[in-house]
Amino acid sequence: MREYTKEFGLYSFAFFSLLSTSLSALTLGVVVLSVMFDPKFWKNTIRIPLFWLFVISGVYLLARTFLAVHDFPDSASLQYDDASSWFQLWFFLFLGWAVKGDLKRVQGILALCLAGLLTGMIIFSVKRPEIVLSWARTGFHLRVIAFSLYCSTAILGLMLFAPRIVRKKTSSQISPAKTIAWGLLLLTLGETFILGRSRGAWISALIVIPVVTF
Repeated sequence: MREYTKEFGLYSFAFFSLLSTSLSALTLGVVVLSVMFDPKFWKNTIRIPLFWLFVISGVYLLARTFLAVHDFPDSASLQYDDASSWFQLWFFLFLGWAVKGDLKRVQGILALCLAGLLTGMIIFSVKRPEIVLSWARTGFHLRVIAFSLYCSTAILGLMLFAPRIVRKKTSSQISPAKTIAWGLLLLTLGETFILGRSRGAWISALIVIPVVTF
């Protein structure tokens, strides 16, 4: 039962990570809790240096937060929020354990992340069609800079996985339907990436994508 809960939380988090902040936080909590209650996690990770780095940094963060609250009590809520944001960076340890280096699982997670991003774009376009049709600068359901970076990452992923995406499952032949779908998806992401008008993301894409793909 714990394994199914972890799988559900992992794939749900992948889908909602670029779609909904509240739902992604909820499903991430499911993953973290299911991993924390897995005895194998503590048995195996306690032997690696990364785990102890996690423990030491967590203790340090808590100590610094309490000291900061003591010195600046008026900003206590802000101190706790900042500490929480820093501590959340270590959740990748629990996500990494849930993924366990499984290539098929990683591919499924990446596909769900992209699906969540596209779902958010569709919902925003339906709710605010005037913004999309006017070609105004937009990040759709996300902040402009964040959306542009996610979009460029998705474009890079589609280019890198193109040979695997467009081929038929049972042979090495190229599927015309998959190729058309891949092209339309790449075109859509490219167009929305331009709509973001994020110069930082444009420069990053111009540097990274040619280097990685070629």
